[in-house]
Amino acid sequence: MLTNQSFNAFLKTLEEPPEHVKFLLATTDPQKLPVTVLSRCLQFNLKRMTPEHIAGHLRHVLTQEGIPFEEPALWLLARAADGSMRDALSLTDQAIAFGNQTLSGSDVSNMLGTIDQSDIENLVNALVEDDGPALLSEINRISDFAPDYSVILADLLSLFHRVTMEQVVPGSVDNALGDAAQVESLARRLSAEDAQLFYQAALMGRKDLAVTPDARMGFEMTLLRMLAFRPGTDRREPPVVASGTSSSGQESREDPEPGPAASETITAAVEPEQAPQQPDSEQRAEPEQRTEPTPQPEPQPEAQEPVLESQPAPAPEEPDAAWLASWMKRLNLQRPKRPALRIMSPSQ
Repeated sequence: MLTNQSFNAFLKTLEEPPEHVKFLLATTDPQKLPVTVLSRCLQFNLKRMTPEHIAGHLRHVLTQEGIPFEEPALWLLARAADGSMRDALSLTDQAIAFGNQTLSGSDVSNMLGTIDQSDIENLVNALVEDDGPALLSEINRISDFAPDYSVILADLLSLFHRVTMEQVVPGSVDNALGDAAQVESLARRLSAEDAQLFYQAALMGRKDLAVTPDARMGFEMTLLRMLAFRPGTDRREPPVVASGTSSSGQESREDPEPGPAASETITAAVEPEQAPQQPDSEQRAEPEQRTEPTPQPEPQPEAQEPVLESQPAPAPEEPDAAWLASWMKRLNLQRPKRPALRIMSPSQ
């Protein structure tokens, strides 16, 4: 970037440019340009190029140069360029030197440290077919190249996203990544619930890679989680390894489960036997026999004890006169004596 003094000197030229001179200014940070310069320029915001356009331009360049190439190698270079044609051409030169003047998919994959798109397809096919052994064998084969498992999960996320778009809006998928045929095939084979589950599991597994002790372990658990929690998957018991010597012992240790026959036998032993029912015609012919109740002996009345007639209670005796007189005398002694009033006549 130019200094302020350089921009001031350049501004004089921009204000009065010669007729035969055209200035093209390219920068990735236009905010650092002075406003006086931006106001005198036409600004065009360049977008990133799609992998399809990059692969097409590389195909044209290699054809003109007469260099043999493979189609998967072009798509690997186009995705690694991340929208920049300059980076794509630089990576192509490195791949040509790495592959001894040839451009093959395996050489480009080894140089970039990534896996081929066919490996992603094999992983997804194992998931769709619910084939656990094939999935683990594919992971073992991929791990020999020491790939970046985060990049593999990112490729799976992109694939499941495109599959979901094709399921919801048929015909919306394009060939920007060179896998349009594969996406259309997976959209027909994979259910919408499975696509959503696989996308969410890959997204959470990519976040967990930073905290797992081993990147491969986290990658394997992510793919196994897709198989284990797939809708409609039956829960299976862990396999039991049975040896020849201990097979009889294990069978004897297992308790037999009670079946319906055993319950019927127990019920028959508990319930009393019932007489076989006769046909309705025989039952109607026989008269109804009523069993008369057996007379029971009448209970004898128990001997009752004679009840004594209640006699009137004796009337309370009246207190005698001597006791009453002594009681009144005692009361008079307890009372305080008042002075007697003596009424005197006027004559006195």
